[in-house]
Amino acid sequence: VKNDSAFPLIIKRGPCKVTIYAPTPALPFYRICYRIGGKRLQRIRKVFKEAEQEAHAILDKLDSGEVSIANITSSDVALLHTAKRELSDINARLDIAAHEYAQSIKKLGDTPLEEAIGFYIRCNPRGLKHITAAELLDEFLLAKNDAGASPHYLRDLRNRIGAFARAMRCNVGDLTPATVAHYFRQLSFKPENHNNQYRVLRTFFRYGQTQGYISESIDLLKAVARKKLRRGNYCFYQPAEFLALLEGADTDLVAPLI
Repeated sequence: VKNDSAFPLIIKRGPCKVTIYAPTPALPFYRICYRIGGKRLQRIRKVFKEAEQEAHAILDKLDSGEVSIANITSSDVALLHTAKRELSDINARLDIAAHEYAQSIKKLGDTPLEEAIGFYIRCNPRGLKHITAAELLDEFLLAKNDAGASPHYLRDLRNRIGAFARAMRCNVGDLTPATVAHYFRQLSFKPENHNNQYRVLRTFFRYGQTQGYISESIDLLKAVARKKLRRGNYCFYQPAEFLALLEGADTDLVAPLI
């Protein structure tokens, strides 16, 4: 232990310096003081030898430009240990976790991260079975056939849903309303064909939900609207009116009327 007259002990290296102060009755430990960016920082050690080693270690960091390490306080260390403990169960690196958290917050804007996670879990339950649209179509058609669907209806289902399955080469559980809406925009069907496609896919998606392939909390067609059909103007006759029309019609018009 150095004589008290040697204190404060100033250790220099180039433009960097660290000062060690001797213990006092009020502060019974060695204080290692240094400055970074105009801010005075301090560490403490009970033994002079440890204080001297700490002072040289700080100088090494300051001299090499590693001020971030030299600047770590006891509070910073406590926060670091807490963060590492929280990440230990998922085996994630602290720097990667911090980066992903920051990117998520930027993308979410004012939406709380916990709220976004809750929404994702509701729409993408962990228990969903994995199956492609094409595989689900085969299962769907088999179920409809077993239920007694007509060959004409089965052919219509196969054609309409088959086109959709070929366009969506993914698990049906990964489908989103935006993806389905984009598919319909690409089709650009006339109203009647559009509405028929809408109806068939609605039935298909409901089957997928009942079988545990698609989340029941998501409406894949919510961004797709039915198109309005424009019907022609047709005349409707009561039986007596139609009979009078036949009786008054020329012979060559009777056949087309009936």
